[in-house]
Amino acid sequence: QAQVRVEVFDGLGRKVRVLIDDLQNAGDHQATWDGRDQQGEGLGSGIYLFRIQADVLSASGKLLLLR
Repeated sequence: QAQVRVEVFDGLGRKVRVLIDDLQNAGDHQATWDGRDQQGEGLGSGIYLFRIQADVLSASGKLLLLR
């Protein structure tokens, strides 16, 4: 088990959404982002960044949101 956090950021590095922040068992998991911010407002098309943290491990990448 590990504490897992999955976050989405806009192109300026501002956090727009936390998708997962929970204790997770080992294995395959998935998270789906609906293109909305933390308050439920739809975001515009563009490039967004994501970060996945699990204890001391982390990974990041880019997302393309098309409306």
